[in-house]
Amino acid sequence: ALRFELVVADILGTGDDVADLLRHSMGEAGIGNDCSVLLYAVGSSRPPANEAVVDLAERLAQGRRNPVRACFGTCPPGVADVIDGLPEPIAILPLFLAEGLLLSSVRALAAERGWRMAEPLGERAAGLVRQRYDSASTRRF
Repeated sequence: ALRFELVVADILGTGDDVADLLRHSMGEAGIGNDCSVLLYAVGSSRPPANEAVVDLAERLAQGRRNPVRACFGTCPPGVADVIDGLPEPIAILPLFLAEGLLLSSVRALAAERGWRMAEPLGERAAGLVRQRYDSASTRRF
């Protein structure tokens, strides 16, 4: 008989390690302190999950000249809801691991308006995924 071991790891989340990855992404994309930043996430039907993204945006804004605002692809507030009154230039910082339909529409908007856009986290997140796995595999239930 085959035996399987299922390891359930913590989510990547919105902790300081993810914030560091996003700061690195901003640097790679040339998103300087002079840019207002839209932290673009999928969004959730669970308000605490969206609140965690708003908190992450507030932490990313610390020490920056212009604001960082959270917005979502599947629930309010969307991009259009948060761009009013933001100082130009504006940049998009995706809280995504990979490309997909939600990013395609925002990428088109960024190109149309001349905004900078960071790439999804992709393989930069591999170290965090490994840390989550290692932590989970050492726990015994």
